[in-house]
Amino acid sequence: MNTRTRNDRLRIALLATSSLIVAACGSPASTPDSVHPTIVSVTPPPGAAVPADSVFCVVFSEPMDASTITTSSFQLYDHLSHVVSASVTYDAETRAGCVHPNAPIAAGTQCDLYVAEMAPVRDLAGNELVSSFHQGWTIAP
Repeated sequence: MNTRTRNDRLRIALLATSSLIVAACGSPASTPDSVHPTIVSVTPPPGAAVPADSVFCVVFSEPMDASTITTSSFQLYDHLSHVVSASVTYDAETRAGCVHPNAPIAAGTQCDLYVAEMAPVRDLAGNELVSSFHQGWTIAP
């Protein structure tokens, strides 16, 4: 009985050690991330009449490569198809990419946000957004 108890303890110790190694290093059979990110929410609400100083954001389904969230991949256009001068930010904690117009937009202007139309956006594994995204708003009077 002592031998069996000793062998059982040894087996448990080996299992615990291998579990720690897998937890620290990852499973040797892990598969690469091939899931493409999607846009899960938009602010302001789609189609809404919004204030002239609005910030336009999309939230991604997974963490994104911040270097791909740029003024090339996020573009805001006015009703005349002119690019609205703006900065673009990415918040890793909220997974939100946002366009911040550099000046208030004129009342009554139709604005359209395009994501990944001119340049791709990618997640941390390099997977591109499933498809480009477009959403429009009107600036309230």
